[in-house]
Amino acid sequence: MVDGMTPETLERFKQRLLDDERDLAGRIARAVANARGGSEDPGDTADDSVNDERRHEQLKEADASSAQLTQVRLALARVDNGTFGACLVDGAPIEPSRLEAVPWAAHCLAHAEALEAPLDIETPTL
Repeated sequence: MVDGMTPETLERFKQRLLDDERDLAGRIARAVANARGGSEDPGDTADDSVNDERRHEQLKEADASSAQLTQVRLALARVDNGTFGACLVDGAPIEPSRLEAVPWAAHCLAHAEALEAPLDIETPTL
């Protein structure tokens, strides 16, 4: 456990992550079921196109939820191994406000911004 985090606070975050895990697993299951389901009624090409787009959106939603679910499960593993709330880069505490907003956060704000910053690569010109 990170210095300054009480056992009660850690338990609150753990419960919140478990709730998120359950919610995300349910969302994924519903999105996949909706994408697989479909009308048995014969339709025209426009109907098929609309149904394909709907399936695509459902699968995109499931994919996004799956990525978030992975992050939630990694955070739960950090709870179990005692590193929850510590930045993966330098071990410093993650800001409490960041954990409140994103309980699965694995990096402090400075390191998260650095990791998400676009690479400063110049595009060659002709």
